[in-house]
Amino acid sequence: MEILGYRHDQEEIGEEADLSEDGGVHEEDLMNAVEELTDEEVKTAWVGYDNITDLGDEYKSWFNDGALIVSNFYKPEIFPDATTGHFVLSVGVEGDETLNLDPSETNGGVYYVDKDTMEAAMAEHGHKRGYIVMAPKGTTAHWRIKNDLIYADKSFYNEISKTLESRLRKILRQGRILKNSTPQSMEKYMEKWTADEKLTRIWRPEGFTGDKEKLGGEQDETSEDK
Repeated sequence: MEILGYRHDQEEIGEEADLSEDGGVHEEDLMNAVEELTDEEVKTAWVGYDNITDLGDEYKSWFNDGALIVSNFYKPEIFPDATTGHFVLSVGVEGDETLNLDPSETNGGVYYVDKDTMEAAMAEHGHKRGYIVMAPKGTTAHWRIKNDLIYADKSFYNEISKTLESRLRKILRQGRILKNSTPQSMEKYMEKWTADEKLTRIWRPEGFTGDKEKLGGEQDETSEDK
């Protein structure tokens, strides 16, 4: 939440969302926790697997509109030694890959995942998953959620006005055009992070054992910047 300007850490959000002992949490509880902790200045929306049209384009559109995304996927599809589904914070798209911040102590860190691989990991694995949009007040993403412009395909709406349909089409077209997309809040956070803390670009939580940063496409070994 610090990326969006709110000083609520992962533990506080977990308590508000009734995080279980095994680390599980329902997406609706997580969404409610975010809205309550920010006095509803941050709006949230859920996009389930069946309502995803093109994950990469949708992410680029949301990021361009100022949102952050919490992706919920079946982690063993990406990390074979993982055992459950997982929430990670997605903060950018570069080409065909999503950039993710993962707090897991065993398979976490900052890593890229091919967009099609991530979308497939949201499919039926016990149950279908999807992603949460978190949109701070004053952003186009916040306006979209307020006006229920959540999905990329107009057929997913029971009713949509011509005006809103036209606006949605323009927003989504921008997402398709962009090759890379990172929300402005993340760019500012990274600038401050680098300047104040002098941290390396690739972060790994304590206990991380993996050595791959790009996952789902060609797996290239990378090293931390010194």
